[in-house]
Amino acid sequence: LYTIIVYVVASFGKKFATDYSPAYLVNISSCVFGSVASGLISLSVFHFNDEAIFCGHNEIQNKSRKESNQGLRSALQKFSRCSSAISSGLMCSFSPLMWQYNISAEVFALHNLFVASIVYALTQFCVRPDPVPTSAAGALLCGLALTNQHTSVLLVLPISVW
Repeated sequence: LYTIIVYVVASFGKKFATDYSPAYLVNISSCVFGSVASGLISLSVFHFNDEAIFCGHNEIQNKSRKESNQGLRSALQKFSRCSSAISSGLMCSFSPLMWQYNISAEVFALHNLFVASIVYALTQFCVRPDPVPTSAAGALLCGLALTNQHTSVLLVLPISVW
C-alpha cells in the first residue's frame, strides 16, 4: 500500500509513542505533516517575496541608495513579506480541502508535505548562490514524492525540465 507513511508512523511509534494505537498515530502524523506543509508554504512565500530574486542585487542597492526614505521602505518591505507569508500559510492550513486531509488518516497530508518541500527547495534553489546541495535535496524530495503519490509527476516533470 502506502509504504512511506506506514514506515514513518511505525518507526516513530516504536521509539517515542508506544502507548498509543497505530490509528491514533496515523491521525497525529497527518496533523503534523499538514502543519509542517503550511509552515513550508509560509517560508516559501517569505523567501519568494524577496526583491533580490526578481532583479539583481546591484540594482536593489543602487535603487535604495537613491531613495531618501530607505528606512520606511525597508520596514514596509519586511511587513509585506511577513504578512504575505503568514496569510498564505494560514489560508493553506484552513482551506476546507487541506483541513479535511490534515485531520483524516490518509496519505494526502504527507503528499502535501512533499509538495510544499519541493516548492521550498525550488525557492532555495533560486536564492542560494551554490545550488548543488539544494538541487540534490530537491531530487531526493521529488523521488520520495513520486513513491508516495503518483500525481506528483505533474509537479516534478516541469520542475525537472526547468
